[in-house]
Amino acid sequence: MLPATKHLSDLIRMDIGAYEAIRAGIRTVLYRGDRTDARALLEVFLERPFQYERGLLLPVFARHGDPTFAPLLAKPCLEGERLHAEAPAEVLEVLGSLQWAPARAVLHHYALVENDDYYNAASATLGLLHVDCSEWRAVIEAAVRATLGKNLFPEFVPALVATLPNRVELLPELYHSGREWASTDCNAGLLLGFAGSGEAGFPWFLDALLDPCYEAGGSGTGTRYHAYRGMILAGLTFRELFDHVLAIADEEQQRYALGVLRSLLEVKCNNPELSVQDPESFPDTYHALLRNSLRETLVEASARYAAREEAEELRTLVEIRIRDTAGDLT
Repeated sequence: MLPATKHLSDLIRMDIGAYEAIRAGIRTVLYRGDRTDARALLEVFLERPFQYERGLLLPVFARHGDPTFAPLLAKPCLEGERLHAEAPAEVLEVLGSLQWAPARAVLHHYALVENDDYYNAASATLGLLHVDCSEWRAVIEAAVRATLGKNLFPEFVPALVATLPNRVELLPELYHSGREWASTDCNAGLLLGFAGSGEAGFPWFLDALLDPCYEAGGSGTGTRYHAYRGMILAGLTFRELFDHVLAIADEEQQRYALGVLRSLLEVKCNNPELSVQDPESFPDTYHALLRNSLRETLVEASARYAAREEAEELRTLVEIRIRDTAGDLT
């Protein structure tokens, strides 16, 4: 077990807040821990499963846990096939990610039946993406189609298009509906739906990332968090995204695209529960974007649009994350 796990456990049990220290400890465990660390932290979580600080541990169980963790998490957090009123909604996604079959009915309920609570619906829908949804294909297709031409709808329902065998015919309809109708408050599920639809969805995902109508770099709506999650899901690296951005001829379009890229890079730096899943390591991203003698860097490209300082701050943050994750700059 990592020393950081013992320190994190003690820190949480002291009940003094210390959120930044807790998050730093969780980052270390996500990157360097294993099942032993997750098991120790599960004990901490189960002592007071409804306390905010202990809820921050859930990504550790998704990363380093296994299906045996699921019933232990479910016991205090579920009441039959419903989420306990005080339980963190994020536990629904974790149960799905652990592929715990008894959670399927709960996930279905909050994703497709009682989906008026944003957080429960979001976590349940994201959890469904990890389990077999074949028996609900007709219901899912109807729910996805019901979002077309709408301004507001349960945000993550379109992500379920990735579970449908006929998704190819739905993807262009979803893209144009997102571009012409959907509020930017409802873009995350669309992006994840494109990203999760394999080769057929990749062009739609890339176009949506760089389309100003989608505001994929928006922080106010939280879209950028799921846009980066979509990059991981689609297998799109920052190196490849930067290639696409540099190839844009129109200056205003390139200015916008660079802003999106910088915003997504910031998400990567600040959300270890996502970046730990990214096969493109921080050193790889650094060399692709920030120290490349064969082409201009992100700092140089951003300087053309009066954003050098922002890009330099990101370079410093990436360097910090390289050290955090036990990498190096060589």
